[in-house]
Amino acid sequence: MIVPGGGLSPDATKWVACKTGFFLQVRALSRLFRRLFLDGLMELHRTGQLAFFGDLEGLAAADAFKAWLAKFRKAEGVVYAKPAFGEA
Repeated sequence: MIVPGGGLSPDATKWVACKTGFFLQVRALSRLFRRLFLDGLMELHRTGQLAFFGDLEGLAAADAFKAWLAKFRKAEGVVYAKPAFGEA
């Protein structure tokens, strides 16, 4: 696999190199992980693969679950990232 050490700028006019030792910026990785995780939870809910009990039973309703997840879409998370183990 070939992995570039950066990417195109949003307007696609220049190459933007990532910080030394990391393929992705930690903040970008955190946001990507959060989005994919929450999208995965939405899909599990949509297909009936989540169960709720006790005080959380109301989250079985699609609108309630979506509203509950909304606050997490804006929350900043913490991602542990470190440089690759080897060098090319």
